[in-house]
Amino acid sequence: MDFLHKFFGKEKSAAQSKSSSIPPQVARLMPKMKDSDPLVRMEAVKALGKMNHPTVLDVLEKVYENKGEMGGIREAALDGIERINPKWQPNISGAEILEQSVSQLVALYDQTKGGEGYLAHSVDSEPVREIGQRLYELGRHDLMVLAHRRFKKQRPNAARNLEFVWDGIGAWES
Repeated sequence: MDFLHKFFGKEKSAAQSKSSSIPPQVARLMPKMKDSDPLVRMEAVKALGKMNHPTVLDVLEKVYENKGEMGGIREAALDGIERINPKWQPNISGAEILEQSVSQLVALYDQTKGGEGYLAHSVDSEPVREIGQRLYELGRHDLMVLAHRRFKKQRPNAARNLEFVWDGIGAWES
């Protein structure tokens, strides 16, 4: 039984067909992905996220999609995914509107004084809250997190304000 089969179970990985040779550094980290210690799993995810190999992308996607995994580990997996493939789209409902929503948020924030943002729950913040609500309805909290991360890359000084404006939408907390 090959190591991808052991890691993913009976499900076949797309990476299996893309590449039959798995780098030894990837193979050494794979057992750590199933370790009972979350710190070991976190370090393994971070290390994998620095490698550029199709198998790594598959593994990190599985970690990110695992809702039972700790949030910090899922975030580290997402960091690695976006490092390997900056245009990555999640396999979740609503992902197709992700980039459009981020562009709309950037445009709205660019209209504010100094790009600083909005007072939370003000009339002016309604279009920003509507985008957050739409993201939540289509892809739940995960889609909001992805939009926030991409917004933060473009407008790092306004990202914290967006967190306050979105406070209370679904599971979002500032």
